[in-house]
Amino acid sequence: MRIAACLFVAWMAALAACRDAPRVCHFESGRPCVEGEICLGTRGAECGYVACLEGGLGGSLPGCSRGTVEPVADGPFDCDPANLELDGYLPPPAPCPLGALYSIEDGFYGRCVPVSQCLPLPCDPAYGGDGCPIDYVCDAASSTCVPGS
Repeated sequence: MRIAACLFVAWMAALAACRDAPRVCHFESGRPCVEGEICLGTRGAECGYVACLEGGLGGSLPGCSRGTVEPVADGPFDCDPANLELDGYLPPPAPCPLGALYSIEDGFYGRCVPVSQCLPLPCDPAYGGDGCPIDYVCDAASSTCVPGS
């Protein structure tokens, strides 16, 4: 009887953990985006930040704009959208050009900066570079995006 009670308590705890677990949305490559987190868009459209909302991926911007961004004094910059403050979140005012990302300053969007001036972006090599900006690949040793093709 005592074993059955222990198993029942363990089962209830596991069920509660599953119910409270965050939802996860997946890109076509299988790359996850956790609900409530802002993620880079797919390669070539990484400027179109997306979010996992109610079990589906929703974009805040259609993609990257045309043009270029000149190197910026200062840096390197935090460009990881996972570091955005979600309380009072507003989408970025306009897309950055391809090859640039928004810097994240004090939890909010800053200015568009060249990707080469960003701190290394985290990635998972299991998804073939999805989650890295164009012209970058996911380095398996460091699990960060590095220049490549």
